[in-house]
Amino acid sequence: MNVFLARQPIYDAARKIHGYELLFRRADCAEADVLDGTVATAQVLLNAIIDIGVDKLAGSELMFINCTRSILMSEPIIPPDRCVLEILEHETLDAELLERIGTLRRRGYRIALDDFTLDGKLAAAVPLADYIKLDALALTAAELERHSRLQRPGLRLVAEKVDSEAMMERCVALGFDLFQGYFLRHPETMKGDHLPTSKLAALRLIGACQDPDASAQDVSATVSSDLSLTYSLLRLANSALFGRSRPIRSVEAVVTWMGTEYLARWGTLLALASERGCPVTYLGTALQRGYMCESLAAVQGDAAPASSFLVGLLSTLDAILDMPMRQILEQVRLTGDMREALEQHGGGLGRLLACTLAYESGDTKTVDQCGIDSGLLYDAYWQSIDQAESTLRELVALRA
Repeated sequence: MNVFLARQPIYDAARKIHGYELLFRRADCAEADVLDGTVATAQVLLNAIIDIGVDKLAGSELMFINCTRSILMSEPIIPPDRCVLEILEHETLDAELLERIGTLRRRGYRIALDDFTLDGKLAAAVPLADYIKLDALALTAAELERHSRLQRPGLRLVAEKVDSEAMMERCVALGFDLFQGYFLRHPETMKGDHLPTSKLAALRLIGACQDPDASAQDVSATVSSDLSLTYSLLRLANSALFGRSRPIRSVEAVVTWMGTEYLARWGTLLALASERGCPVTYLGTALQRGYMCESLAAVQGDAAPASSFLVGLLSTLDAILDMPMRQILEQVRLTGDMREALEQHGGGLGRLLACTLAYESGDTKTVDQCGIDSGLLYDAYWQSIDQAESTLRELVALRA
């Protein structure tokens, strides 16, 4: 199956390429057709790293990646020396997101503010920005001059949508550092080959990575059992993203080198962008249970939030995959407490799952026996619904 994305170069005043903005494409066409920004970015990342290759896309230049709030709050999958994280103009910069941006910058990631205006939503992030991108076509000459006064040491101003030589000369005269637009170059659509990955295979990888007793050999066996996972992992490890001088040939060597934390993030991204579907109502229930278990674990402290989410998600896989739970547990390697929670509702994880299921079904007697504050349950339940609906929109868009 073919996959696509587009790249548009960003030039300096000497017309030398500074980097490439990566753009979502559903097919080999000029239109982006973005249904959901988070899903589009997840797909761009996978297509860039796995299916097309960073070396083919950008060589040694920077990659500018459009990021929604959800992507920014997640752990980045691309090293900081290879990318610039572009914050979209419609994002609301609350205290939580500003703190997250600051954390990413301290870790070496560069931040760009896209389609910036002085009276827009991104104004609060100016002190954290390494790049500010201004729409040269939308701003009047006076507005463009006013925005050019944002210049300071360490900040690069990028003129977007430069459509003529005259506009290019005007922006150079105003002191802009970088330039992007149809006058310089139209976006170029790139094509790669994609081997689909099943949700179950991705979940098995996540489960193996979260098992504290799993060795590199165990995780390698999980990857090797699925052709798509094996192919994708080897492509990822040998891509120009990591700049290795010698290729890695074995799955076990990749697992040992990368570590399970990075592999878990990669597996989650694969699961998110997977194109194989399941009934929407089942998937929505699974996500809601996962988020509620995770929320309760975060405040109760008797179970790990990440493990709690996985338990909630897995609790509906018998319906999603049309397989008995016992058979699923044989294929998804889990720690003893996860297995106990799913089979018997035992242990700290099982208590959270049992309470979540009881609250979901209106079983007040069982809810009372859980001993969790009713206000906490109420907040966790409705928060999980919002989170599940948001994630479900992303997954449905992928299946369209």
